[in-house]
Amino acid sequence: MKENVHNNYFYRVFSNIIMIREFLIFFLGKNIVYPLDLDSMTVSTSVYANDNLKESRADLKLKIKVKDEDVFICIIIEHKSYYSKDFTKNGIDQLERYSHDTWDSDKKDGSEKRTPVIGIIFYQGDTPWDIGDNLNTAFGLINEELRSICMSHPLKIIDLCSIKDQDITGSIEFTTALFLMKYIRSDLETISEKLNKLWSRYSEKEQKNLKFGIDSLRYISITRKENTSLIDILNKIKASNVKEVIMDAIALLEKECREEGLKEGMEKGMEKGMEKGMEKGREESLLSVARNMKLDGMDTYKISKMTGLTQAEIESIDV
Repeated sequence: MKENVHNNYFYRVFSNIIMIREFLIFFLGKNIVYPLDLDSMTVSTSVYANDNLKESRADLKLKIKVKDEDVFICIIIEHKSYYSKDFTKNGIDQLERYSHDTWDSDKKDGSEKRTPVIGIIFYQGDTPWDIGDNLNTAFGLINEELRSICMSHPLKIIDLCSIKDQDITGSIEFTTALFLMKYIRSDLETISEKLNKLWSRYSEKEQKNLKFGIDSLRYISITRKENTSLIDILNKIKASNVKEVIMDAIALLEKECREEGLKEGMEKGMEKGMEKGMEKGREESLLSVARNMKLDGMDTYKISKMTGLTQAEIESIDV
């Protein structure tokens, strides 16, 4: 399973300004976040340290003003979906490069101050994180006393799978995203059970506030080894209000398809309900969906698996 499938979901959810605010409060704590003016926050995705490091991408870069001070801080979030010892070299030291690149920019701008940088590694692998929380794990030094005084930038490590379900709290869209990333490698029955139990915590009104519903269903579908449609997953949802929200989103997608000149194909499908409707009208209506997936950088094979369109049909779509 390619890591970019997990990365794409992470980007889509947490590049949202409301979601990343909740992310910071939950994982960093109110004491650290309180001095920050979150209203000033800007979010960049897929940014590079500099032109010479284009092979090294930062997943999210946040710039936030400190309250009552003429200072901004930079927060770099590196997402990792699988366990690898090589990440010590390819990830932790990468975050170090971003820090030094930021400080080089400060010098070029003539600033006498250096921008504080917080490095965060968000890890959703199924093996516990034991690589360490700073660059000195890559030095090769066994002597702890020597390692303790070597210059190294400390990092905030978030090992999602080590967090207990009952400790994951917040808005329904935030907790749904975390639960889904935590259990995405489980079978469909387990994922459905975990999500249904989670959603039972929330009131009917809160359930109707769920965002990223279709994105979440797509994420589940595309990570299945077996052929699993959005309707298969939707049928596993017990929370009626959550199901209603997602069905409304699907209906909106259908409406957008009709507005793009696909009304005839969708009307034929809608005669026998949403599931049969999507099957009958898929050759027309899913072209728009496939186009959006291509724009998101999803590969042709995965789009074919999701939509049922042939790879030739997908490759012929202009983006």
